Amino acid sequence: IKEDALRRDFTANSLYYSPSSECIYDFCGSLEDINKQQLTLIGDPKQRYAEDPVRMLRALRFASKLRFSIEENTHSQISESASLIRNISNARLFDESIKLFHNTYAHDICEQLNQSGLLQQIYPLYCRHIEHHPWVTSMLQQALQNTSERIQQGKPVTIAYLYAVLLWPEFQKRVSIVGTKPVDLPKLGYKAIDLIKEQSQITSIPKRHAYAIKDIWEYQV
Repeated sequence: IKEDALRRDFTANSLYYSPSSECIYDFCGSLEDINKQQLTLIGDPKQRYAEDPVRMLRALRFASKLRFSIEENTHSQISESASLIRNISNARLFDESIKLFHNTYAHDICEQLNQSGLLQQIYPLYCRHIEHHPWVTSMLQQALQNTSERIQQGKPVTIAYLYAVLLWPEFQKRVSIVGTKPVDLPKLGYKAIDLIKEQSQITSIPKRHAYAIKDIWEYQV
């Protein structure tokens, strides 16, 4: 049981309870961290992030969800190891994207992703526009707020909507050279698919979502 506890990602997730003895077993200082509302990675953060870089995303997501602080070494090593996230398969990163953004605390997660450098690694096509176009950040914040409100109201949400927002600045830049009136929808569609394919190299985007993203963009012209 102790070996199993040490394989967990965070101390807060390594408590064990015995129904027969009604005892809680703590091998990693879990109760202390929980009482301090602190998220601490088990083991050496540099090594643990290298073993599975997705742990960096989990750290930010769990801390935001639980409203925990992140232990200093656990937090500082995220920025140092951010580039390792590109070693993760695009399919797995897509699944993680849904977990990051389909909740009521995605706004905080997004800020943490940006500060740590992970946002740049996962969504470089979005990040290249942040510095020169303030509306890009505002647009994403509004989209995350809309998604949060829909979740709170029990309404359906789709990751295609958030990807359409994330990639919209880059799409606008690429289609500005089309410039014909009336709009050449086939040419616009080709550019949309090319852009989605480029992002898919990092986070895979299933076809049903890709077509939904393209449709959202075409409705804007």
